[in-house]
Amino acid sequence: MLKLQIKNSKRDYNANLSLEKRTFLNEQNINEYNYSLLKMKKLSEKESINLHIFDTTEKSEREISFEVVDTILSNMRKEYLSRINKEYN
Repeated sequence: MLKLQIKNSKRDYNANLSLEKRTFLNEQNINEYNYSLLKMKKLSEKESINLHIFDTTEKSEREISFEVVDTILSNMRKEYLSRINKEYN
């Protein structure tokens, strides 16, 4: 997991090059963020909340965009079908 975090940090750094010292993107903050995501995932499973975590490490922005849109449309379709079945069945 650390290798993934370092790779993500490098990608973020390269995407946002600046002369200012960057203090917010360090290993501790990344670990806290990942821990929070995992807690949110557990909560979403208990509360029936749609939560999707996408691994963007080896994908372009375009690929991720399509993946996210596909996931959203799939979730919407399931929700609409569920509502229709409840109303008419």
